[in-house]
Amino acid sequence: MAGFRWFIFVVLALGTVAAQTDGKQTVTVPEQVAALLRPILDLRQQSVTECGQPGKANRNTCVSGIGHEREQKRWWKIGEGIAHLASRKTPSADEALVVLMCYYTGESGDDEDAVINRGRRELSYLLKYWKSDPVIPERKYSDSMRLNREAKGESFQIAISAIRKGEKRD
Repeated sequence: MAGFRWFIFVVLALGTVAAQTDGKQTVTVPEQVAALLRPILDLRQQSVTECGQPGKANRNTCVSGIGHEREQKRWWKIGEGIAHLASRKTPSADEALVVLMCYYTGESGDDEDAVINRGRRELSYLLKYWKSDPVIPERKYSDSMRLNREAKGESFQIAISAIRKGEKRD
């Protein structure tokens, strides 16, 4: 019996270590959830690749002209993608909205509002991703797309607190 307990301890310890990269704990997003996220996050990745982070356009092609138009179109599509995701009332969409809270997807806060409006069913997902970085299967998104730890933590705390109080957002 003691040998079995030791075996379980080793398996759990190795599993915890395997779930960390560069000192960060990660959680692999289920495929059904990842399929909902990829269209939105792929657009963000295109923006980062072509233009750099928002407010820091590192290529003149995104400041004006056709490059700027492409960038604006991508941001519009990102907003539309989040709105479409928020309109879906499935457990996969619930989880996907929480995962989006780990990434910078614009200044609207629509993903956070949708999570708060869904209420208590989002709490388990908020707790799952709060201290961990999501890994999207079949993609390697730029780390610069993620919210920094402080911003993510604040957003998650706000959502958890609002849900526990029963608040709703417009």
